[in-house]
Amino acid sequence: MAISEAPHLVDVVRTTDDKRYDVRRERNVLIPLNDGVSLAADLYLPDAPGPFPTLVSYYPYHKDDLIGAFFEYPRQYFAERGYANLLVDYRGTGGSEGVCTDTFDTLQEGADGAEVIEWAAAQPWCNDSVGFGGMSYGGIMSLAVAAQ
Repeated sequence: MAISEAPHLVDVVRTTDDKRYDVRRERNVLIPLNDGVSLAADLYLPDAPGPFPTLVSYYPYHKDDLIGAFFEYPRQYFAERGYANLLVDYRGTGGSEGVCTDTFDTLQEGADGAEVIEWAAAQPWCNDSVGFGGMSYGGIMSLAVAAQ
């Protein structure tokens, strides 16, 4: 298809004018799992009384490395607009405890992710609404979590 035949796309780019909150960051929040292992997460919160809907991203790529830098803007953006955000390291990766199993271990990673959702929903800063998603590996694992 030639460029002239491509559909016209319009992007809406918001400036910081629609920012509603300052952001509070909590690094290395430990999320306890039922088997005694704790997963490490970074939490971004609107700096205001909650509770807030919560967005969870869950990756094996170490939140304190490239994936954390990659997700810095969206975590900040959504927290400024009233969403709590968690970026969680998989079991045995990054700051999380335990042993990392095989790649795409949908049973273990899915079960751990489901516990993360339950934990987040029970926190005083969460309003019981939790969204879970990601790109590539994180997107695939969101399906594994949903299957739990």
